[in-house]
Amino acid sequence: MGNYFQLNDEQLTVLAVEKDSEALTVLTERYMNVAKYIASSFSSDNEKISDLVQEGMLGFLGAVYSYEKDGKASFNTYASHCIRNRIISVIRATNTARHIPEDMIVSLDSQRNREGGELTPEESLLSDERAEYITSVIKGELTEKEREIFMLYLGGASYCDIAERTATTVKSVDSALQRARKKLKKRLQNEV
Repeated sequence: MGNYFQLNDEQLTVLAVEKDSEALTVLTERYMNVAKYIASSFSSDNEKISDLVQEGMLGFLGAVYSYEKDGKASFNTYASHCIRNRIISVIRATNTARHIPEDMIVSLDSQRNREGGELTPEESLLSDERAEYITSVIKGELTEKEREIFMLYLGGASYCDIAERTATTVKSVDSALQRARKKLKKRLQNEV
């Protein structure tokens, strides 16, 4: 295992993808501290940091197996983004569930007509109108690329997945999402 420490991250990644467990072990040891550092920037609770590190390491493993050596970013940059994005996704998922206003939560049973299991005509009309309005705001405010990235993000795709699907970098995905959020937030604030 001594000679593995002399290899750079990209070389270790190639070996790890080829099922070399020692290369993966060395690479994992290198990035454990990166995951700890990133996780500690989101929490000071040691138990929560430990959970975030585990999630970050899942992002790291995803980076190992999806990294393209001929890509524009070094493995270090790519893996760091994947670790950070995985942690952010987990935090966002847990925080979203907590911050949904009570009046926005509707039972699925209340949305269904008892006879056929479908929406009532009034509920269907309101639902269609809301969907049309949201779609028009997104189409009106976002560029085609921002809209594509935003919709993939809403569908639950990670930054790494979106970058892969749109043939762009993780940094470009992050920038597009930031612009989209600002545009939509500004539009919705102006309407209130």
